[in-house]
Amino acid sequence: MMLLYVNSNSDTPFDSTYHAKGTLAPALDTALFNAPIGTIVGPYIDGNIYKVSKLTAEKFSSDSVKARHILVKINNNDTASAMAKADSLKNAIKKGSKFADLATTFSEDAGSAVKGGDLGWFPQGAMVPTFNDACFNGKKGDMPIVTSQFGIHLIEILDKTAPAKRIQVATIDRKIEPSQRTYDAIYSRANDFALKNSTSEAFDSSIVKEGLNKRTQEVRETDKNIPGLDQPRELVRWAYTASKGDLSKIMTFGDKYVMAHLVGIKEKGILPLEDVKDAVTVEVRRQKKLDMLVEKFNAAGSGNVDAIAQKLNITPSDADNVNFTNPYIAGMGNEPAIVGSVFGMKAGQTSKPIKGENSVVVVMVKSIAEPAATTDYSANTKQMTDQLRSRSEYEIFNTLKEQANIEDNRGKFY
Repeated sequence: MMLLYVNSNSDTPFDSTYHAKGTLAPALDTALFNAPIGTIVGPYIDGNIYKVSKLTAEKFSSDSVKARHILVKINNNDTASAMAKADSLKNAIKKGSKFADLATTFSEDAGSAVKGGDLGWFPQGAMVPTFNDACFNGKKGDMPIVTSQFGIHLIEILDKTAPAKRIQVATIDRKIEPSQRTYDAIYSRANDFALKNSTSEAFDSSIVKEGLNKRTQEVRETDKNIPGLDQPRELVRWAYTASKGDLSKIMTFGDKYVMAHLVGIKEKGILPLEDVKDAVTVEVRRQKKLDMLVEKFNAAGSGNVDAIAQKLNITPSDADNVNFTNPYIAGMGNEPAIVGSVFGMKAGQTSKPIKGENSVVVVMVKSIAEPAATTDYSANTKQMTDQLRSRSEYEIFNTLKEQANIEDNRGKFY
């Protein structure tokens, strides 16, 4: 009855598992493990799911079983012959034959046959259901015969851990989803927002006043994905037919209602300064900071690294194992200009200030380890050949595309 009731009313089918102490969710484990049969917990919320749970049964069973088996495979759907063979093997064992010897000779489970059929210790659920149930429901010394998808198993239960309490819990769950009434109310609110905010200024102002989620996203005409939106092609197509400053109608993407505002259009070719001003400003500031650091180093004068560091009140540090093939320097990141400059120096030489990607340094080369001479260049040759082949294929394709002068209009229709 409980199985039918749960399966008829729950999003998740009935789970007949018996749970050991500590294997349920902490709140359920605390409320139900030592409670009377029939105790109900909930309704309660777990994430976005409503649940109600009931303690339906308890039993004492072992956590682990030690067993061995002889597998007889079923050939040509002849289950009767396989079962008869398993029965005869069981009778032979009862008359004095050794299980291990028969398993080595007759078992078709190659992995365990070499060990006399021994499967060692295994926990609940490690084996296929019929095999698992026969082992955990039986007693030490029992020799049940069961059928699985692998064939007929003659099992001997060698040992079991001491029985421990386990409980069965039936849970009815329902995912919390908005009703049509909720969808209609949200759509009405979104539509009302669109009607009241028909200009760019009103759009931005109302977003702030109502605490709505405003996102900025650049799209290309063939884009099929926008993070957070399901199948947003309608939005992309609208953007490529709208004019700068246009506001869209309310569009539905999954469980979201979206009103779009086209704030800018980047034409093909070189972008105007206003479109790249922010990025250029960041780069100019970075370069200016690096130039200021170079001036500080120059003001500290020349000399050894320790003397310059003392004047600038900074602590010099070592960079070990700097490799010409890898522009990464520990603690600094990728600095190809600095690494390249270092490998143009001699041991004991101190550099002038070197401007890198994110740092300015004065370097003193302590030592240079010469690598072993390369005698086989085949790997290098193959690597360079593969790189050139890949690059040439890419460039040829782009050149053909440019020369063909074909305009891609797929984004207007798909």
